[in-house]
Amino acid sequence: MLSAGASVPNVGSAQSSQIHLNSQSTTTLSIPLDASQSISDGVIPSVSVTLSYGEDIALMDNVDTVEFTNVSTSFYNDSSSVRLESIFYSSDEKSFLVNFDGNGWVVGTLGFNINNRAVVLQIPITKVSGPTQVKIKHLLSSDEEKFINGMGATYFLRYGEKEDILLKELRGDNKIQITQPTDQSGKKSDDSSKSSITELLSSPIIVMFVLLVVVLIVASKFLKGGSDSFE
Repeated sequence: MLSAGASVPNVGSAQSSQIHLNSQSTTTLSIPLDASQSISDGVIPSVSVTLSYGEDIALMDNVDTVEFTNVSTSFYNDSSSVRLESIFYSSDEKSFLVNFDGNGWVVGTLGFNINNRAVVLQIPITKVSGPTQVKIKHLLSSDEEKFINGMGATYFLRYGEKEDILLKELRGDNKIQITQPTDQSGKKSDDSSKSSITELLSSPIIVMFVLLVVVLIVASKFLKGGSDSFE
């Protein structure tokens, strides 16, 4: 876990959000300080950056700090736009289905509570180009599915135009919706109906009724034929 702060002479200072950095990976931190005009004018040749890191950023006694001075600056424009549309949990796939829209690369976290137990899921780095769905495997019991149905889940996203430069951030919450297993009731109902009809047709009462109808038809023809012979 790490965060960074930047100090710019004659502009000010700011702190980034806390993020998680995986082993053997690189990332870009976003520090919300509007210094674009000063940078483009060449007023800021360098900045000072303080980096705080540790296994758990909440445990301050386990956080180390390192400072970098005379860090060079440059100007970069990012035109990406990503938004989170909806969150589903699939009973069939035992996965969360997170739907995005927009254009850019996105990574982040999805968090909620089950019986006072915090659950934080990692949204992997994903290219968003129009409607895009991300699947996050997570096993829930049927009771847990009922518990989270309609519950608000918080999300924290970092996104950007390039995969390795995620400058923008987005926080919010969205209700979790449950998608039920594929409904086979219609097919079962049809099979059940066919089975019921077969059983009904094979019952002794129906067989006797069919035989009786046949006997009456034959008898009516015989009687009709007999009366004709008397004429």
